[in-house]
Amino acid sequence: MEDQLVMATWGLVIATFLLFLAALVPVFEGVTQRRRVRRNVAASLIPDMNILRSRLQGDEKYLRNVKQVDKKIVSFVLGGNGSNLETLSELLSSRDIDLLFINEVYILRHQLTQARIELTAAQRLFREDANDGESVRKRDEHIRRACRLYGASLLTLSAAEDLVPEWAKNVAGEKFWDRFSRLSEEREERAGKQMVSSDFRHSRDSL
Repeated sequence: MEDQLVMATWGLVIATFLLFLAALVPVFEGVTQRRRVRRNVAASLIPDMNILRSRLQGDEKYLRNVKQVDKKIVSFVLGGNGSNLETLSELLSSRDIDLLFINEVYILRHQLTQARIELTAAQRLFREDANDGESVRKRDEHIRRACRLYGASLLTLSAAEDLVPEWAKNVAGEKFWDRFSRLSEEREERAGKQMVSSDFRHSRDSL
C-alpha cells in the first residue's frame, strides 16, 4: 500500500513537471520569435541608415564652404534631400521598432525638412540673380543654417543608430559599412585590373 502511494506521488510529480515544461514551450517560442523579428527589423534598418549617413556627410561637406556654394550645388543637395526623406519614411514604416528610435527618426525628418526650406529659399535668391549685399547675406545665412541642420541630422542619425543592438551592426564580425566600403573598393580595383588585362590581350591578338 505504501509503495503504491509512493508511486502515485512520483507519478503526480512527473506529470506536474511535464505540464510545467509544456507551459514553457510557448514562452520560449515567443522569445525566439521576438528575437527573430528584432533581427529582421535590424537587418532592414542598418543598410538604409548607413547609406543615409554617407549621403548626409556628402551634403554637409558640399554646403560647408558657404562662399563657394552656387546654385548647382544647392539644386543637387535639394534633389538628394527628397530621396533622404523617402528613406526616412521607409524606416518609419518598419514594424516592431522602439518608440525611442521612432522619436529620433522623426527629429531627423524634421531637421531635413527644415534644411529643405532653407535650401529652397537660397535657390530662389540664386534664380533671381540677386547680387546686392542684403540678398547675398540672406542667401548665405540660408545656406549656413542648412549646413547646421545637416550636421545636426548626422548627430541625430548617430543617436538613432546607437539604439540598434550592437550584434545587428556587424556582418561576419565586421561593421556593415566598413565591409560595404572595403568590398566595393576591392571589387572595383579588381574589375579595373581585369579590364587592363582584357585590353592587353585584345591589343596583342590584333597584332
